[in-house]
Order: sequence, then structure tokens, then C-alpha cells
Amino acid sequence: CALPILDDKGIIIASKTDGRIGTFHEIAFQIINGEADLIIVDNDEDYLGVKAGVNMAFFYKNKKVGVVGITGDPDEIKPIALIIKMSIETMLEYELYKEKRYQRRNMKEQLLFRILYRNDVDEKDILVDAGKLGLREDLIRVPIYMSVIDKPDMLPNIMSTIRSSRYHSKQDLM
Repeated sequence: CALPILDDKGIIIASKTDGRIGTFHEIAFQIINGEADLIIVDNDEDYLGVKAGVNMAFFYKNKKVGVVGITGDPDEIKPIALIIKMSIETMLEYELYKEKRYQRRNMKEQLLFRILYRNDVDEKDILVDAGKLGLREDLIRVPIYMSVIDKPDMLPNIMSTIRSSRYHSKQDLM
């Protein structure tokens, strides 16, 4: 059973068969642009770039973003297609969540660098960046310096303890 993953334009972006990657898949295009979320194909010859099997949309935030296709007998593979669809949706949501967290952490690091090491920074720019992070400007922030020279492997544990404290909030810049 083949398992192509198709993007929102009906192009195969992942497949066990390398030759299919980058090719057009007519049913995926129909699913993405139409009302149907599931189309079963009985014959390899009926549609451009499509093999017999089950083709099912996957979603992100209630929007169709791609299609998973599984070749084979539809009665046998439909439950497998549903599991794969749910797995893809979960992985997509998790990866986008991680990306969002990474971008936020990067923005915090850039803000801290500008505050601590740049002399030519305009206060308005800092306030704009802080606003993007949802940081309130009316709070007083106190920098804390910690040194773990003797036991550098303790730093992750220390940071984790601080972050899990009831006194830590999203307003903190760590």
C-alpha cells in the first residue's frame, strides 16, 4: 500500500515512490478545492496521477491543508487512512506549536540582547517588541544573575524549577 501526502495544490509532497513526488494528483486537488473530504477511487486509470484507494483531507484549525492517499482495497484501508489522517493532524499541530514557541523564545532573546548590549536602541522600538511578546510595560522587572560555574549541569534543573514556580509568569523574560 502506497501512502502519498499531498499539499493544498494537489501536488504529491511525500511518497514511498520517489517518482511520484512533485507530480499532480487530480483527486487531492478536487478534495482541497471542493466540498468532499473523502474520495474513494476504484480504478488507477480514472484520474491523473491517482491510484485506486482512499484519499482523505486533513485539517489544521478546521481548514483543509492537505490530503493523505492510501492505495489498496478501500474497505480494508479506510480505517488505516483515518488513523494516518489523525496522526498527521496531531503532528502538524504539534510542529506548528513548537515553531511558535521557538519564534517567541527567539524574539525574547533578541529583545534581551538589544536591552543589554546595544547602546543605540530607541525605547519606542523596545516597547514595540515587548508589545509583540505581550509584555506589559507597567511592570517592574529586576534582572537576576546566577552563576553555576562549579556545576553547569545544574542550570537546566534550576531554570526548570524557576519556570514551574507559582511566581513565574509569561511576563518574565527567561
